[in-house]
Amino acid sequence: MEKIRNEYPRPDFVRERWLSLNGRWDFAFDDEGQGHSAHWERGFTPTHSINVPFAFQTELSGIGDTTFHDRMWYQRTIADPRLDDGSRVLLHLEGVDYWAEVYVNGYLAVTHRGSSTRFSADITDLLVAGENRLTVFAYDPSRQTDIPRGKQYWHERSTGIWYNRTSGIWKSVWLEQVNPAHIERAIIRPDIDRGTVGVELKVSRVTPFAKAVLRDREGRVVSTVVTSLSRDLPHTLQLRAFGLPGVEEPHCWTPEDPYLYGLTLSLLDERMEVLDTVETYVGMRSVETRDGMVYLNHKPYFQKLVLDQGYWPQSLLTAPDVKALENDITMAKAMGFNGCRKHQKVEDPWFYYLADKLGYLVWADCLSPASFSEDLIGRITNEFREEVEQYINHPSIIAWVPFNESWGVPQIGFDAQQQALASSLYFQAKALDPTRLAISNDGWEHTFSDLVTIHNYMHGAQADGAMAKDFAETLSSRELCVREEPAAKRIFAKGYAYSGQPLVISEFGGVAYEPSFGKTEEGSWGYTKASDEDGYLADLARIFGDIGSNRVVCGYCYTQLTDVEQEQNGLLTYDRRFKVDAEKIKRINESIAILPIRKEAN
Repeated sequence: MEKIRNEYPRPDFVRERWLSLNGRWDFAFDDEGQGHSAHWERGFTPTHSINVPFAFQTELSGIGDTTFHDRMWYQRTIADPRLDDGSRVLLHLEGVDYWAEVYVNGYLAVTHRGSSTRFSADITDLLVAGENRLTVFAYDPSRQTDIPRGKQYWHERSTGIWYNRTSGIWKSVWLEQVNPAHIERAIIRPDIDRGTVGVELKVSRVTPFAKAVLRDREGRVVSTVVTSLSRDLPHTLQLRAFGLPGVEEPHCWTPEDPYLYGLTLSLLDERMEVLDTVETYVGMRSVETRDGMVYLNHKPYFQKLVLDQGYWPQSLLTAPDVKALENDITMAKAMGFNGCRKHQKVEDPWFYYLADKLGYLVWADCLSPASFSEDLIGRITNEFREEVEQYINHPSIIAWVPFNESWGVPQIGFDAQQQALASSLYFQAKALDPTRLAISNDGWEHTFSDLVTIHNYMHGAQADGAMAKDFAETLSSRELCVREEPAAKRIFAKGYAYSGQPLVISEFGGVAYEPSFGKTEEGSWGYTKASDEDGYLADLARIFGDIGSNRVVCGYCYTQLTDVEQEQNGLLTYDRRFKVDAEKIKRINESIAILPIRKEAN
């Protein structure tokens, strides 16, 4: 039976009237670039049928072609979705890689540049009675390296750490019916010290009143506020996050206790009748750094993260279903991890919702490019801004990561322009969202950064005595950590120096192990390799132990959760089977004593 993604696409911002447009669409490659001159936006003869939102490179799309096709067209018909109550019809596309043009009945409705973030259009005035034609053109330049592309390789055959591409529509497409006066966006800012929840609304039309109702997990009303809206921005509401008898302070969100308050937001007319309602939620929590540690809700919190690249064998970057996203989180937690670095990917909205609900910390990467150019500056600035704005309300996200390992900024170690770009993205994140941590360039060659994050795979195999000894020695003090030069890169770019930030080993491990039931890909590899389960577990215990035993770092991120194509160094196989008993990995994680960071002179 064909896989159809027909769940509500945005579980953190729910309305009642919506329609999924996932499923079968007409499809054609446009390798000759003739679609625009031939006016394919008015209709074209399809060469394929594609299962949206799966990219044409994937098996679940029904096409499964991994060769280069940069231009592609989609079309389908929809019945007139307008209602008699004067509602507006919004078309939402959660992700199209990389450039998108959307047409309704041959008329351009919206364009968007950026592979990972959502965009929308009010298409009401383009609709006609009866049948309507919806057409999407997507352009994904396969070989262009100065666009944010993450792990998508610019050669046809994947190799090393680079994987097959995901082009065109790869997240849900859907319609939503709303009142002409509706909430377009809400920025939710919990404050655990004041016990308040601030809500800033962006609305399509100013209404006489707005209302917010905060409820506890049992559905009891904690706080209600109604305010009049002025024509001056911002439109803000302030709620108390406590107030029930016997409740003296907010119930804070943690991975161990992922408590969420329900939040109903409404726009009201002059008679106090509801025009628009959105259901969402709030996690009361704070993140900060001091004394070489990360603090969650004012308590030291040791991060035990796993690198999660979010690829699947049949569907690449698009999860086959919501259950697959949930399983990745529950399997990681079963192995003793309390979060992940979502690596080089802006994930499906359901992932962040499930992380909020299940209790799972997330470092949120922006997709890095592979090379630098003047044009890159605007591209990555816009895409990173959209990512922060769109996912700012999720309590599970505690850090923003614009660059990885100097990808796209290869001269950042000494080049002032590239340093300024990384620094500007750091400060952009802090300006948009001062409640979270931001990291300028994860791995090395940091400029401004709330954390000093280090990638170090120089742990060697069990038999590499000298290498293993050097790895342990490096982790014996902060001074040695920040003097290390992994991959021949300094930890700080020229002109920048360590100033006491918490240290995190944000990539390490990558030990390859191929159990008898695993599928070995051609050219499979890991940073080191174990030949049997006992050797694998011994290597993991040694490497984790070296990182945790000296009380120098405040967290780590193990590479990686799953095998991905030829990179077979996951704790799970590519098809999500444990390589060893999850409890054995959990015991290794739990053996790392979470002690105060050792005081040292900087």
